Amino acid sequence: MFKHKNRYGPCVRKASGSWCPGCYVNARGREYAPGHCFSGITSHHSSPKGGFYMQRPQNSGTQPKGKWVCPDADFLSTYPTLAQGMCDAWWDDGKPREPWILTVSFGTHDVQIAITDRGLSQSLYTTAESLTEGLAMVETVLSAGSTSWRKWKGK
Repeated sequence: MFKHKNRYGPCVRKASGSWCPGCYVNARGREYAPGHCFSGITSHHSSPKGGFYMQRPQNSGTQPKGKWVCPDADFLSTYPTLAQGMCDAWWDDGKPREPWILTVSFGTHDVQIAITDRGLSQSLYTTAESLTEGLAMVETVLSAGSTSWRKWKGK
């Protein structure tokens, strides 16, 4: 059986009641320090406090062919073309497709937006001063059909 090495030494909290680094990492769930306080309830394999882990929804059925649902009604009403590309999992002929991926990066003075279409091996990039302005710009270009998608090399 694997034995954990106690790199923090003996527990000073149990004897003197003062602050102990081994007890602290156990309480935070960052490491496992055997022989320290909280070692019985927290280990390095446990989930973080608050339960920040992915759970599959109870109703995780796939969308019916040809129908798509956007989980955010406000996003759908503001950016319908972008929402369709990100939420529609079906081509016009009824075959499954991979929805677009929207990536947002915040710089010091601007926002970079990238849309990735893995099904057609292409991407679209833009930069704007704000997220709202950038998404509006992407929606305008997509709905007009005048996009300059970048094809991926080797695809």
